[in-house]
Amino acid sequence: MNINNKDLALSIKSPLGNEKVINFIYAQLNQIYDLLEISFQMTYSIYSVKKVDININKLVESKDRIDELRKDIISYISKASPAMLNKEDWIRILTKLNGIADKSIGITYRLSEVYHRKWSIPKDVGILLSDLAGKVLNSFKTFREIVLQMTHAPDKALEKCLTIDKLEKIIDKQYREMSFKILEMKRSFDKKYVIKEIADMFEEISDTIQDMTDDIRIIILNII
Repeated sequence: MNINNKDLALSIKSPLGNEKVINFIYAQLNQIYDLLEISFQMTYSIYSVKKVDININKLVESKDRIDELRKDIISYISKASPAMLNKEDWIRILTKLNGIADKSIGITYRLSEVYHRKWSIPKDVGILLSDLAGKVLNSFKTFREIVLQMTHAPDKALEKCLTIDKLEKIIDKQYREMSFKILEMKRSFDKKYVIKEIADMFEEISDTIQDMTDDIRIIILNII
């Protein structure tokens, strides 16, 4: 997605200069949500008979498109300065989104290897991992809703920030409990290590969503 001069002019006319950036970032959130959803769906493959066919190369291509859009947005933000408020906050969010995309692909790659190597993972651990992944996906979905609502319904967006705060605490508690479940598995060290690494990455994504929520709060408070 290329950002043209017409888009730039519209942003500069805006008193906040945020509207167009919100649209572009929302597009990026949709792309990354798709990656995370694949990661979530892949968790079922390690304890069920569900057939999984993931093309890692296509995921990498998706990541390349995300990188291109991110560069366009950063270029757009720099050209819109000084008309735009919260420029540094937006750039921080973009950087964190890039990290989430990287981790999502890393998770999917590891899950794909577990599946194709036919590693036997205890069902209770697999179910816990899927549940953890689902909560992280829900947290990201909520963040996406915040970005969509932040200009026309900032009060509702701030309420959703509180929802993410609560979700983060639930995810953190579940992650700690799951970590011990993984260590208690009667499996080889390499299997424990990979599953623990996957859980770690989901938890790190959750932490990043919480960090982005703090950033977006600052932007919303400047809007209302």
